[in-house]
Amino acid sequence: MAADPQAVIEVEDLGPQKFSLAVIYDGQRFDCGVYISRAAAMQAGRLFAERKEGERVGQKKRPRKKS
Repeated sequence: MAADPQAVIEVEDLGPQKFSLAVIYDGQRFDCGVYISRAAAMQAGRLFAERKEGERVGQKKRPRKKS
């Protein structure tokens, strides 16, 4: 499953072995923490975007509750 095209992954270099991760998904910005490598931050960003896409798809498929 590929990351949704709506997701923007931002990795900022804060210093030696310190990378900040933020994901902008569907117009909302999520600060996702600090990682020791750019590769780890990018992987976490892709997984986060995939999870958010799964949540969005799951909400569409969920049947309405009866009152």
